[in-house]
Amino acid sequence: MLKQLSRIITFLFHPMIIPSLGVYMMLTFSGYLGYLPFKAVGIIMSISIISTFVMPLSFVLFFYFRSITRKTSPENENMKFVPIFICLIFYFFCYYIFTKTGVPDLPVRFMLGVVTSAFVSLFILTKFNISLHLTGLGGLSGALFVLSVRMAVNLEPVIIAIILAAGLTGSSLLYREIHKPSEIYWGFINGVTIFSLVMLFC
Repeated sequence: MLKQLSRIITFLFHPMIIPSLGVYMMLTFSGYLGYLPFKAVGIIMSISIISTFVMPLSFVLFFYFRSITRKTSPENENMKFVPIFICLIFYFFCYYIFTKTGVPDLPVRFMLGVVTSAFVSLFILTKFNISLHLTGLGGLSGALFVLSVRMAVNLEPVIIAIILAAGLTGSSLLYREIHKPSEIYWGFINGVTIFSLVMLFC
């Protein structure tokens, strides 16, 4: 029962979900939804979902099943970099499209944070292991904290909810023995730091 619950939690807060969720939150809590046409919001979210979730997932699954048919273990040391590299390419593509199509500033900054955190995480993983789940949730909480300070919006309940989600996700990853405690903590710190700096200074 606990094993199934831990799987569900780690699936619900998968790192690939964070970019589109963050873009939507940037639009919602900054007030952009109040004056942007519904069609424009739909286009922004469609670009985000297709380029940061649908396409990366399709390619990751392709390489995953290709490795099985070639009798190469998906857990192979070199294989763990493939999904992150694929995601990094599509995240940058989404950021580039955002900058060229007049998307409001905050979603663009958030996507820059996504690109930066993916790049930094890829580099870190060549030396140490960290939790990408917690990097994503830490980044989301950091971005919302900066947004709440800059826009003078009370996002405390949302930020607390995300931190609780991070706690549940971290506990689930520990229960499944996917990560060590230090990898959970550093993943969260990695996300908070990168997204906060990008949202503040870029």
